[in-house]
Amino acid sequence: MLPEEEFRLVSGEICVGSHVQFHLPADFEYADIRPGSLETGVVLRLHSNEGVEFANVQMDRCPWRLNTPVSELTFIPNPVRAHLENHMAAGLSAIRACRLDVLEQVIGDIIEKPPRILWLAANGGSATICEHLETEWNLVARLGLAVALTRAGSSLTCAVNDWPAEEVFARGLVSDEPARDWLWLFSGSGTSPNLLAAAKKAKSLGLRTYAFTGKPRAEGEHLADLVDNKIVVPLTAQDQLETAFAWIAHAICYYWID
Repeated sequence: MLPEEEFRLVSGEICVGSHVQFHLPADFEYADIRPGSLETGVVLRLHSNEGVEFANVQMDRCPWRLNTPVSELTFIPNPVRAHLENHMAAGLSAIRACRLDVLEQVIGDIIEKPPRILWLAANGGSATICEHLETEWNLVARLGLAVALTRAGSSLTCAVNDWPAEEVFARGLVSDEPARDWLWLFSGSGTSPNLLAAAKKAKSLGLRTYAFTGKPRAEGEHLADLVDNKIVVPLTAQDQLETAFAWIAHAICYYWID
């Protein structure tokens, strides 16, 4: 049997019409379209001129017609389903792009000597991941104290109002035992001025620093060059990177939960 992905239809309708819009070997002559269960939809069985049957191709909807010539099949895309399929594939690709050996080392660092305080900082969507990680770290994994610098609304607005905006996180970083405190920074671009400033402040204090970031998109200063440990996901699409960051946060915390 051929690999299913060579001729699998992921959405839409099969209709009598023009030309088949997926890859098939040249020796296929006809297809049987048979009704399936409510769960599986419709099964398309493809037959070669040697009478060999190839099955396991499933669609959402299509008319039922036996011995339909392959040349009369056409695929009508469903744009909403296609978008969801593509977004799912992109998310899975993002997770697969994470280097397990690097994450294994991060977990190993925590096992060896967990931080007294884990400071977290990011912007935009990545900031929400920091805040969720704070909750998982403190209440679920119970690894100690995590503090998301993004949560302190009054401090953030004060800093932005009274000082340069790039100092918004750096001014929030304090430590009376820097050798035991860590800073984790999440940034798709790796070039956000406020995160670069936070990395430099943490280094000056003596904190252990980690950057979770994407593939460099431009020349210039990058978080990966300023921290002790870098976890680079080799992607540039922000939605994929934030999917990867969320998975990384869960993967780390759930080591202690599972």
